[in-house]
Amino acid sequence: MDASAKYLARYAERHVAEELPTGTFSSALVIPAFNESASTILAMHDQAVAAGALLLVVVNYPEYAGPTEITNTRILLEELNSVTSKCLFILDCTENPLPQEQGVGLARKIGTDVAFKLYNAGQLRSPWLYMSDADVSLPDNYFSHVLDGTGAFVFAHRHHADDHTLQQASNLYDQHMAYYIAGLTFAGSRYAFPTIGSTIVVHAETYAQVRGFPRKNAGEDFYLLNKVVKIAPVRYSADVVLTISARRSQRVPFGTGPALEKIAGLLVNKPDAPSYSSYNFGAFELLREAIASLAQFATTGEFSATEPITDILKTLGWRQKEALFRSQYQARQRGEAILDWFDGLKTLKFMHSARSIYPDRPLLDTLPELPQSVRATIAAHYLGDPDHN
Repeated sequence: MDASAKYLARYAERHVAEELPTGTFSSALVIPAFNESASTILAMHDQAVAAGALLLVVVNYPEYAGPTEITNTRILLEELNSVTSKCLFILDCTENPLPQEQGVGLARKIGTDVAFKLYNAGQLRSPWLYMSDADVSLPDNYFSHVLDGTGAFVFAHRHHADDHTLQQASNLYDQHMAYYIAGLTFAGSRYAFPTIGSTIVVHAETYAQVRGFPRKNAGEDFYLLNKVVKIAPVRYSADVVLTISARRSQRVPFGTGPALEKIAGLLVNKPDAPSYSSYNFGAFELLREAIASLAQFATTGEFSATEPITDILKTLGWRQKEALFRSQYQARQRGEAILDWFDGLKTLKFMHSARSIYPDRPLLDTLPELPQSVRATIAAHYLGDPDHN
């Protein structure tokens, strides 16, 4: 049994066994939709039609949804079902709510599993499975931009809001995230890429190898790419820029929506934004030393690092892994094993622990003081909103 057949037989969601679209398409774009209006989705549909692509919309609601949200979702379903188009396929997941702990991750997996089955059946010409959200405006080159290799691509983005305070909060959050990516790049981490679900495109072969989207109500995008990069490249493309509606949200425990809610609250009291803090650059310098120490260990089998680094790595389980890596791996294999172990999640945990040594600082004070190379990386990832800069 090859990887594709194995995935469909063992790991794909039940929806892939139901009636599927007929015909052949250039590619497929998956949109999970809960408590959304139809306007942005229909705009994406028009672009899909022009590109000969298929728009797969997973209409759903989670267990925690309130009566108004459920009603809005059912209205959306009716509006989408009234559209007659071979390029629009609706997956109705409203019969039963999605489990609270699985939420959007399960919705993305259901839709992308269908796209994968269509590709495996020869109904999609492109092996790239596109995914986004119902609050995104796609650029004209979204479907036409050439992708190569395997693994995943992450497209560039900017947040947009008509409300000034929310736009200011979005700009700060996007700068914070660009700073994090730039800091990881400076430190030499291979996990230095954005992890926003609405900007991801994954190769079908890679998707099957990592067993699809994690069924998580938050961070499903982070965990998917964290698995992908261990077997194939994750590349950032600034040539395709998506516009995402900035929205306050408490749908998920962490992520963009809750972050914007928090930052906007800070800005109400201090509109000049000095109260919004982000990482101290010293934490990234510490991470850089840690990655260098782990790389040296991979080569020599001997680990040497300063006390703060050893203390933090100890909380991540390094001592047990150190003995295992030394006894069971040669240098080259040891290096790969260490990179897989000290992954994106452990990197994030390292940075959180480093805050006890290098406390957060106001973001707008930190940015001008960064090395030029770090500021250049930030500039490549932070696009801002052209109407609110």
